[in-house]
Amino acid sequence: MKKFFNVKTIALCGVLAGLNIILTLFFQPIAYGPLQFRLGEITSCFGIYGIPYILAGILSGILINLFSPFNLLWEVVIDTPIFLIAQVVLYIILRKLSTRIDKNKLALLYLLGVSIFVGIVVGNMLHFTIGLPFGITFLELVLSESLTLFPGYFLIVRPVAKILKLEMFV
Repeated sequence: MKKFFNVKTIALCGVLAGLNIILTLFFQPIAYGPLQFRLGEITSCFGIYGIPYILAGILSGILINLFSPFNLLWEVVIDTPIFLIAQVVLYIILRKLSTRIDKNKLALLYLLGVSIFVGIVVGNMLHFTIGLPFGITFLELVLSESLTLFPGYFLIVRPVAKILKLEMFV
């Protein structure tokens, strides 16, 4: 198995976490709520290149959620561990499938999985904290997350990963 925690990986994780925080806070008015376009979430697409990149997204997510207008305790204490577990499990499952299924297809499944997890977790948080109906909120969140992740993956993440020679699901 490839050594994950080397200087290049740690440096890239720091850059990704910083970008996530800066982009999300800069565009804060559209980053929270049932329709949330967190442009910094594009950095979570790097999760397909390894668990360290998932951890960078989780750690920056904790800092971002400190600025949330919603229930801080819920977002940091409940949402964060759920996202961590969900993304790591999704990564491990897709990595096991990577010998049988095209990695580019698995990358799309990863992005869809992350979008669905956001819909479930944040949808429940918005339902229980401010009373929004779960069904429509879930759909809105999956749609807004997908509209951020999929173009971000193709326009930014994939070209950057190619330049940096990152490998998917290793």
